[in-house]
This record gives sequence, C-alpha cells and structure tokens, in this order.
Amino acid sequence: VDNTSGSTATSYGLLVKGGGGSASGKTFEVQDSSGNSDFLIAGNGNATFAGNVGINTASTAAILTVTGAVADDWAGRFENTSTDGFGVLAKINSTSSGDIILEARTGSTSVFKVTGDSNSTFAGNVTTGQSLLVNGVGNNSVLTLGANTGNWVFTNVQASRNLEISDSDGTGTVLTLDTSGNSTFAGTIGSGSITSTGEII
Repeated sequence: VDNTSGSTATSYGLLVKGGGGSASGKTFEVQDSSGNSDFLIAGNGNATFAGNVGINTASTAAILTVTGAVADDWAGRFENTSTDGFGVLAKINSTSSGDIILEARTGSTSVFKVTGDSNSTFAGNVTTGQSLLVNGVGNNSVLTLGANTGNWVFTNVQASRNLEISDSDGTGTVLTLDTSGNSTFAGTIGSGSITSTGEII
C-alpha cells in the first residue's frame, strides 16, 4: 500500500473496518501458508501474535523485546489509570530455576536488582516511609550490617528525639538512648556475674 498524497491530514495508508466491536470478530488477520493465524486484531481492538514480538528490532528470542535510543524519556511505560487496578505482574511457573529480574543500571553497574528468590540488592542508599518491617524465616529476624570498615551509625535526624527499642508487641520501650547520650533500660542489665538494677558508673 503506497499513498503518495502530500496531505497528512486527510490521507491514509491502509484503513480496515470490521470486527463488529466483538472479541470474536476479526478486524484484521494474517495467516501462514497452512491457514494458521500469525497475527490477529479482534473486533474489540485486542491483538494476538502467534510468535515473539520485537519492537524496533528484527530478531528477538524473548516473547517481547523492546529496544531503542530514547533521550529524556522512558524506554517503556506502563500506566493503569483505573482507581482499583494493578500495576505490572511478572510471574514464572518454574519450580527449579528462573529469576524475575528488575534491574536498573548505571553503565555496567547494577544499582537495583530483585531476583526470583525474593532477594533485593541496592548499590546505593535506601529511603523508606515511616516503618521498615523485617519478616524472619523460622525463629529469627535478622538485620545484618555488612560494613568491613568504619562505624555502624544509627542517626535520628529529628531534633530532641530519642532512639527507642520496643518489646515484642511494640507497646513498651525496653531501651532508650536520649540526645544527651544517656541510656535507660526497662529491665536489669546483666554481664557475666554482674547484675544491676540501678545506675552503672
């Protein structure tokens, strides 16, 4: 189909009407030599491909490959405008192997990576909302600080606010570190054979 008209407002390349607005109707279809459907646009606007889909690439081993050089914009974007909808689902049914990887990179360096074993790797700082919840496996919940050099620093950026450690249900405070460096324990302090219920000097 070749339309050489210079009027971009009124000229068409190919216009196909049909399908009846139904999912069972066919607006446009491409078949192979055996009559099998390779590409179908149904009457409701849904499109079905029998093989892999490549956008801006002639060869793709993945089901969907999108490639291109995009400046000052997203390479891909998914937006659900429904007020009760969902985002993006990536799912693997394999029980033996196969990671789901969401990865952001700076050059050859991975700055954020989520794999199918539920592990997440951040190369930079992590900022959360009000709470950080660590769900343990088995009997323990573990937060490991892996710095080999330097100090482990816990900082409360709010002025005149204490650092508190709560009990198991979060209703009571078992340890308080105030802004003057004082420590208050709700229970006793034990070290070997030394036990104190008062001030340690």
